[in-house]
Amino acid sequence: MSDSYVKAAERAKNGERMISTDEMTGVQAIERKQPDLPMQPASLELPKGRVLYREHEYIRHGTLTWFINLDVATGKVIEPSYGPTRNETDAAFHLKKLVESDPKAKKWRVIMENLNTHQSETLVRWVA
Repeated sequence: MSDSYVKAAERAKNGERMISTDEMTGVQAIERKQPDLPMQPASLELPKGRVLYREHEYIRHGTLTWFINLDVATGKVIEPSYGPTRNETDAAFHLKKLVESDPKAKKWRVIMENLNTHQSETLVRWVA
């Protein structure tokens, strides 16, 4: 385990934020055609009760890309963002939004994959 992860809670006390960022691309936005039928307790009509019934048919509403931030010290998701695309502008906007969410933070450590959008000129200039 990285020393950074082990010391995240200690560093948080001094105003340092450690964030693990991940992207989920192509997440389907779906809606069930019919509402779920709730669980039912055992009764004379249903001696064993009934589990939740979920409609198998759904309506598609396209796909979204999510940027998710996990605060390593607390284990909580903070400032997620989503949209129809995943490009360098989206990545830069997401990180700016994250940093603006805590103006009291003294230092940010953001861990992310080595993707092309994370090495874009827009993002590198903003970090610098």
